Amino acid sequence: MDDGHEVAPSTVTQAEATRQFERKMAYLAELGIAESAKKRVLPTTIKSYTGFQVDSVQQTVRAEPKKLVKYSTSLDELRSSCSDSGEVSRRDLARVIGRYQHLAPVLQGAQQLLTAAYRARDNAPHSLTRPLDWHDTTRVIMTPQAWADLDLLRSLLPHAVRPYYLDGLPSENGFYKGHTEKSLDELLRDYTAHANIPVYVTDAAGEAGGGHRHDDRFIKPYPEELCAPHASSNLREFDTGVEGYLRYQQQEGWRDQRALWLTDNTTALSIVNREGTMAPALEGLSRKLQHHLRRHNVDLKARHIAGKLNTLADGLSRHQWPFTTADWMIHPSAFSRAQSLSSSPFTLDGAADPLGSNSHLQRYCSVVDSFFHRALTGENIFANPDFTLIADYIGYFKDQQQLSPFDTSMTLVLPVWLTAPWWRQLKGAHVLCLYAQNTPLFTSPEWRTQQAGQQPASRAFRGPTRWPTLIVRFPPRMTCRSAGRGRSSLHHGAATAAAGRAAGPLCILRGQPAEDSAVLRGLHPTSLH
Repeated sequence: MDDGHEVAPSTVTQAEATRQFERKMAYLAELGIAESAKKRVLPTTIKSYTGFQVDSVQQTVRAEPKKLVKYSTSLDELRSSCSDSGEVSRRDLARVIGRYQHLAPVLQGAQQLLTAAYRARDNAPHSLTRPLDWHDTTRVIMTPQAWADLDLLRSLLPHAVRPYYLDGLPSENGFYKGHTEKSLDELLRDYTAHANIPVYVTDAAGEAGGGHRHDDRFIKPYPEELCAPHASSNLREFDTGVEGYLRYQQQEGWRDQRALWLTDNTTALSIVNREGTMAPALEGLSRKLQHHLRRHNVDLKARHIAGKLNTLADGLSRHQWPFTTADWMIHPSAFSRAQSLSSSPFTLDGAADPLGSNSHLQRYCSVVDSFFHRALTGENIFANPDFTLIADYIGYFKDQQQLSPFDTSMTLVLPVWLTAPWWRQLKGAHVLCLYAQNTPLFTSPEWRTQQAGQQPASRAFRGPTRWPTLIVRFPPRMTCRSAGRGRSSLHHGAATAAAGRAAGPLCILRGQPAEDSAVLRGLHPTSLH
């Protein structure tokens, strides 16, 4: 038997742990296993390795205090040796850089703060020496930025500490390279990695970037000088990722924790995981990110996602805001009335714009994540679809409802077009509300102020409707069975509700224009207010 160690549970006292150990050693002695008494020592909780202190209790790695003093002194010595023209010894500068580079793994953003010093190291005047000379007399020119960054690094030395993990999971040990325990499919579904690490996703195209986390989405358009072909795609990809971090950090208050960014751009991924870049076009953005991460003590790392999986962020980044006459948002009072007459809360808006600005619900479908690609089982959907897509909406919903008939339902806002081909598909639909012609039900984008290709800044009411409007509900199948076919029936007492709700009784449509017309004529129109 070689050396071994044992960790007692935290509930066991030191005295009891010692007694347990003595009993175990006595038992081993009875078995004839010899013990080396000099090795019977309590393990230290703090161990030094190559200038770092590893704390196995706090699970942190920090720089040794004596190293911090040495590194601070070396910077003072370098500054004192600087000539009036800003020249220092290349070797002395490289020595300082090497020492601070040694600390980079445990000091957030140190790699980025060394960029200017690395450039100065290679900034050798041709009048004094050749660029690759490393003699004692080789001089290089320090820049104000290099001095400022090194001074900032020195001020951050007391914070040169990073957590590590002792449980042995590859996901924990590999997080600093973007490794996680969960698959990409799980990350896209839950937006949470192992250890409850929050996840967000971004992508960028030629003119904009987009991202999402849970049901929150954003689109960031770029000015012409940052669009293709004037600026690199790496800049837009990285900038969109930084935008996503800043957005969700502020919304959720990320602090003293980790976060994971999914991106299909390997350059941006490398910058985040290495915590720095030498690329001039990306350096300023990296500095901004690292400063914010230090300020809030957030460890942000990136993981690669294949472009074929990054469909939602890709769709957001490529979305153009057209002038459209199909964007109609129902009046909040009408939505609230429909919600109150439904047997359960609406869970999904089936027809919204990509950012949900015309939706009354937090969760929604749009052109970038189509209703027709969404699994609807278990959902209580509300939709005000484009008139040209009504038949498709009803057909797709009914197909999905068959997969889970007892907990899947949909409420639709429809014009009373009895001769429309889709009217027959309304068989079995419950009428929740009937609004008369000339009711001011809808808003649409304010086209007069909308700029081409940009998100509408405001909405405007579009006046009286030109036809009556229905709000109908396809309830779960169990509810359908409980109602009399083709008969008027009460819906949980809704028809007898107080003033402000629909005055007429709830009815069930047959999908037959003549019969349904007669039924609808017998209903009192719903009041909007």
